Amino acid sequence: MNAMGILPRFRGVAIHDFWKPYLSFEACRHVFCGAHLLRELEGVKEKDQVHWPQAMADLFHRILKAKEDSGGVIPLSVQQGFRDEYRAILIEGEKESPPPQPRKVGDNGRKKRGRVAKTKGRNLWERFKDYEDGILAFMADPAIPFTNNQAERDIRMTKVHEKVSGGFRSSKGALFYCRIRSYLATCSKRGIPGHEALRLLFSGALPDFVNLAEIPGELMESTQPNALGQDMETESLQDTRSSQAEQSE
Repeated sequence: MNAMGILPRFRGVAIHDFWKPYLSFEACRHVFCGAHLLRELEGVKEKDQVHWPQAMADLFHRILKAKEDSGGVIPLSVQQGFRDEYRAILIEGEKESPPPQPRKVGDNGRKKRGRVAKTKGRNLWERFKDYEDGILAFMADPAIPFTNNQAERDIRMTKVHEKVSGGFRSSKGALFYCRIRSYLATCSKRGIPGHEALRLLFSGALPDFVNLAEIPGELMESTQPNALGQDMETESLQDTRSSQAEQSE
């Protein structure tokens, strides 16, 4: 993540699951994906046989309905009512998902070493308790979506490629693949069709939304028009020579 140079410089809203490495980037605002949370709530409900996850999931759905009905802007008084209900669910949920009990003293008069493991329900409860603002950000800000599913859809073809072919011949080839998909996906989001994006690229131009002044110096060389095509041609030639050498052996 550091090598890609995006998250270290990102100053916007990062919507993701609770993978801890994401939280190490402090320059951006962290918001948590509702779709991931709903799946975890369902899993805890089935595994631990507790009721609070279903109540929380129902609350999420009612907030989404209220946001849709209000055109994306939920009145502050309604938001406060949802927050109060959110906290009330957690109060009841702590009874069902309590913290682990301290280790008992053994026959030798000593406690066993190590931390007592928490249940999945307790871990999830603590996340809801500690990250209320990030979890409910979709309610407070009309511009913040409930999920990061769009981001996951963007990388789906990369996972398909990995499953089908198992990888790339070189790390440079993987870099080219990611660069191409990122460029086309960004153009699509900006309303530029794929064929037009490629026409601009191979005619030595860049779309209007690309601001070269905002690109860090170390990334500038790989972002210049036609650099992608030249690099790809070099890589293709190297792969061809490598394949011919393998066949001769």
